Amino acid sequence: GAQFTVYTNAAGNSVAKDKAGIDLANLTSGPSGVFYIGDLNYGTYYIKETSGAGAYSAPGDGFYFILTVSEDGVGYLSDGSLNKEVYSTASGN
Repeated sequence: GAQFTVYTNAAGNSVAKDKAGIDLANLTSGPSGVFYIGDLNYGTYYIKETSGAGAYSAPGDGFYFILTVSEDGVGYLSDGSLNKEVYSTASGN
């Protein structure tokens, strides 16, 4: 039940859109903590937890994940301490 918003900049003042033009604001995670972002153009995105799930609170304003999507559609996620490839559910990976 946590909510996330995807931004186009680290300042968090420009909400990103998926390829269909839909704002990526207030994306809600399911019971396992997973949420779907959608089909993104290549570039760098900043994902912030805007509302914690249940009794949990969201991290401070300065904390976000960085998602970099390459031209071939592969995404890499980093929070400064990790860098791992993330796979699209649409690709079956």
